[in-house]
Amino acid sequence: MIFNLPKIIARSKIRCKKRVYYVTIPRDLYSGEESKTKWFGTSETRANAFAESLNSLRQQRDDQIRGHAKMMNGLAAFAAAHMIRDVRMRPEDKHIKPMMMVLQEFLAVKQKAGISEKRLVTLNNNLTPFCEFCGKKQPMEIIKSDIEMFIYADNGLSQRTRLDRIKDISTLFQFCIGEQYVVKNQCEFVQRPKIPQKIHRVWHFHEVKLLLETALRTFPEVIGYICPTLQGGFRPQEAERLTEEDFGLKYISLDGERTKRRRIRNVHINDTLRAWLNVPGVQLINKGADHKINKICETILKETGREFPWEHDIMRHTFCSYAVHKFGFTQTSVMACTSESNLRTIYFTLIQDEKEVEDFWNFRPDLSLLKPSTPVEMAENQNLDDLVLK
Repeated sequence: MIFNLPKIIARSKIRCKKRVYYVTIPRDLYSGEESKTKWFGTSETRANAFAESLNSLRQQRDDQIRGHAKMMNGLAAFAAAHMIRDVRMRPEDKHIKPMMMVLQEFLAVKQKAGISEKRLVTLNNNLTPFCEFCGKKQPMEIIKSDIEMFIYADNGLSQRTRLDRIKDISTLFQFCIGEQYVVKNQCEFVQRPKIPQKIHRVWHFHEVKLLLETALRTFPEVIGYICPTLQGGFRPQEAERLTEEDFGLKYISLDGERTKRRRIRNVHINDTLRAWLNVPGVQLINKGADHKINKICETILKETGREFPWEHDIMRHTFCSYAVHKFGFTQTSVMACTSESNLRTIYFTLIQDEKEVEDFWNFRPDLSLLKPSTPVEMAENQNLDDLVLK
């Protein structure tokens, strides 16, 4: 017959063998190396009384342990809130630096790690005003209210801009934690703005047709920038970096140095993309693509009397939305080089008319609309017919 104490309290047991009761005392309640047994003969009452006292002793000891842990957590929170420096966490050869000097170290480390120039400029533009706002304060002296005051002081900022700045400041504080300048990331306590997701605008087929036909009549060379994004799934900054050497029989291959995620991209050349890239006069590298696209939109405005809807990343949203209806989410996420969850929540917009999807992927260039080229332009423009796209 065995009587077990509550599991939370102790592992000791009351045992009865041949009418003799004894209690096993856990070794963590005394200094012995092995479990100790106390005999009580035939007295069950005395055995239960001893087990209850043992129960109380174990509970007192557990309360002390929990109280000590709670006290240590409280001290850590107090130290983080009041910037109490723990000298044991910092090497002696590290001296305290103001935020502007820490920012320079941070940017140098990011540049050495191979971060893109565009991202480096963004970090510098977002963090320099914050470090100037902090003045001569050291990282350990900055608290939650300082960050909130900087983020919400300018009422002209959008909620998206505020959220991006908080993320960049949090990245800076993570660097400070790694360098042992601070113990806690104060951005964890900042109230972040809530931004509801919205359905992004995509082009309908008649808008895609209007854009590409106007490009044929005005600036056919810019098709080499639009179509790899609109029909191939490249990001706009990746389409700007395409060269003739990237084209193969069936795929376009872009190395990791020219992609956003630093991964090699192999994009299949579908029939629609192949037809538009074979238009005479198409150029791959378009450094002035934005200027030419503005001219195309101005031409559309003059001819139709309506502004052409060109929003941020609308070409990528349009490609993903039409590709999902034709290829599905999994295959489209591979083609667009993004996760399926991002594709579902960010890039995808429902196309209600199935005929629009068919027309989008069956649309071919009308070469009769092509802007006539002079002999000089024909010599300067490298025609993609020379590549292996046929």
